[in-house]
Amino acid sequence: MKVLVNIVFKQYDKDAIFTMSERCRSNNHDVTVNLCDYSLDKQAEKEISEIDSDGFNQRILNLNFEDISEHDKNLTQIAKQEYDVVIDLQPSVEVEKNFLDEMELETFQDKNYGCLYTDFFSKTKNNYKIYVHQKSFPISNNSLPLVAFAFNAYKDKINNGDQNPKGSILSSMVSKHIKKALCSIGNV
Repeated sequence: MKVLVNIVFKQYDKDAIFTMSERCRSNNHDVTVNLCDYSLDKQAEKEISEIDSDGFNQRILNLNFEDISEHDKNLTQIAKQEYDVVIDLQPSVEVEKNFLDEMELETFQDKNYGCLYTDFFSKTKNNYKIYVHQKSFPISNNSLPLVAFAFNAYKDKINNGDQNPKGSILSSMVSKHIKKALCSIGNV
């Protein structure tokens, strides 16, 4: 599968962003990581290099701070090519090692699926991880820190003028719950 991961940030944290990007490497998929730098100072370009190696590409996109609210609608310009899967991540979400290989992304070979979502860990101040079980739809907990979307479904929603393509996919297409905690979010 060809996977696009957008790491979207307004505040630059080199260690968090670098670690997240490195954890996007996969043994099973061709991965492109876009570091979507919406910060004012644009430090990522100065401190992190672009990578183009077998099956893994890392690009730095200097984007306008004020356009972050339009990120979803600008997917086709950000993507620059076709993919099978798209994932948007925030640096506050800590993905597990090999999370892409554990997400069952081959599910998207069935065009009926619009998204996959996973369980996650809630991380305490002492770095203790508490497993949070998601439920199948309808979801009672609307926190979905790690969701993969079918690229073509996402693009179709945008092209049809949908203002909330992710929400539309979640509510109108078949989704799959991956019963593995593949990321952590801070519990503050």
